[in-house]
Amino acid sequence: ERIVFAISDERTTMIAQVRYVGAPDEFAWILPIGVVPDRMDTFPIGALDVLDDLSRPTFSSCGVDYEYYGSPDTGPVVVHAEEQVGPYEAAVVESDDVDAIVAWLRERDFRVTEAMIPLMAEYAGEGMMFLALRLRAGASVGDIEPLLMDFPAGTPASIPLRMTAIAAQPEMAIRVFILADRKYGPGNWSELDVPEDGNWAVNVARAADEFGGLGWVTETAVPTSTLPRDWSFAGETGAALDALLDEHRYLTR
Repeated sequence: ERIVFAISDERTTMIAQVRYVGAPDEFAWILPIGVVPDRMDTFPIGALDVLDDLSRPTFSSCGVDYEYYGSPDTGPVVVHAEEQVGPYEAAVVESDDVDAIVAWLRERDFRVTEAMIPLMAEYAGEGMMFLALRLRAGASVGDIEPLLMDFPAGTPASIPLRMTAIAAQPEMAIRVFILADRKYGPGNWSELDVPEDGNWAVNVARAADEFGGLGWVTETAVPTSTLPRDWSFAGETGAALDALLDEHRYLTR
């Protein structure tokens, strides 16, 4: 799973990519969110691939301080948004009654598994709403794209890992890119110290296991001006990546 946060004085943008293998009608993506997105769109997966390649760790150290943002009607379901976004049918719903939310979603063919319900109840009890996605009629698994959401300025950059854990593999990497005006780090989990010798991925997995999986590794933290910008592609992919890098001074991975 790959997630991008682009943080500025105007907005907080979240771009999320999940990998899915299975039947189109069994695709389910329910994301707890704190506020209604101002805008939803898709984002070119090629731009995420390039950002991933540009920011791979080079094992150099830096002495910048860490900083990170860490995290409502009652009764019937409040529907904040229903729209088509690329290959998705999307809905943003809210209620303090999780059974009502589940019933509303299932009536509209959004897949909610039994394993999701206790976690959704926890998030609903914390005042969160839910963004639900399903593939629209005629869309295939190959049409799945990263989802872009613009939130109001000051919206915390947080990741709802309890829901992610339901479909996670035993050793599943979650890669987070934060584009902002300074370096960022974890606010409520440990920053792991990983030896640079040997196999990097194995060392990261071992360090995370020692903390029960509750830790993050900062692999790269650099000014965006230092990243090579000599890619040959153009069009939507190049424009999307250029916009991310041009509008933000610093990249943390």
